[in-house]
Amino acid sequence: VLFAEALAIARGVEGNMGRAGALHRIAAAQEQAGLFAEALATARGIEELDWIRAWTLHDIAEAQGSAEIFAEALAAARGVEDASHRAGVLARIAAAQGSPELFAEALAIAQGNEDDLVRRPMILREIAAAQAQAGLFAEALATARGIESDVDRAIALGEIAASMTEAP
Repeated sequence: VLFAEALAIARGVEGNMGRAGALHRIAAAQEQAGLFAEALATARGIEELDWIRAWTLHDIAEAQGSAEIFAEALAAARGVEDASHRAGVLARIAAAQGSPELFAEALAIAQGNEDDLVRRPMILREIAAAQAQAGLFAEALATARGIESDVDRAIALGEIAASMTEAP
């Protein structure tokens, strides 16, 4: 009953970001409660912000370990219009799957994104951190060292160092 009430309120929220963010959080709560079909339905109902839908699908797929949902999340991620968000979601999926090929795809999108030079260093930093979390330390270091922003490069290197100390 509370999930139905939460969904009704979320769907009535004005503003794409607030509505999509609320639906994302509700889907996460549904998944934690073991309501997997409902979580998927909520995720699939995020219409306005394609990257939040892809991110939500990824989170559910990761929690479930479901290849089928990962495939859906990957298809959704590749359909994200904004290149920065597309690269970020692909990096999350790549980290969950330990896929060097998906990391390469995310990296190519981020590096080739001349339309968003402000967010590019942050996205590259996220990719480097995700590579490190997946145990791809050489790739993570190469990504981090290619970041133009000193601030983002320093943060990325620190995150990689932390991942390396946590590695088995």
